[in-house]
Amino acid sequence: MLTSVFLQLCTRTSEQARNAPHLRYNLSFWNHLKFGIPSTLIVTAIGLTLIR
Repeated sequence: MLTSVFLQLCTRTSEQARNAPHLRYNLSFWNHLKFGIPSTLIVTAIGLTLIR
């Protein structure tokens, strides 16, 4: 019973992924760094304040 539900869920998920429009993200390495470094610093700062 549980296995069949799991298989149905996996099948549905793979069908949704197959039918989804393919979005093309084309970030250059510089743009990746430009957006990635500030967000990493923000998440790290918030995490450190929550830990302390």
